[in-house]
Amino acid sequence: MRRLKIIDRILHTLRTSDTVAIGGHMRPDGDCIGSQLALAYALKDAGKKVSVYNQDPMPDKLAFLDPANILRGPSHARAFDTAVVTDCASAERLGAISENLDRRN
Repeated sequence: MRRLKIIDRILHTLRTSDTVAIGGHMRPDGDCIGSQLALAYALKDAGKKVSVYNQDPMPDKLAFLDPANILRGPSHARAFDTAVVTDCASAERLGAISENLDRRN
């Protein structure tokens, strides 16, 4: 089976990026946080500088997923080569972190 061209474009973008921001939806649940952290660790293993953001704090019951505490709340916006959003159907669901993910900053 042939891979879709969009997958190739995504992989190329991630491979050629040095800095990557990963965002998720407001009131993150396990699948949102798990998706963010899985991607973050894969990119870190590939030598990328990764920042992971959510508007709302991680629920206490899910804290075991992030022992390194790499997930952050909104902060001052900065530029990234690439921004990836996991488990989020619309920009409005990003909440306050949308500024963190704006590549134009």
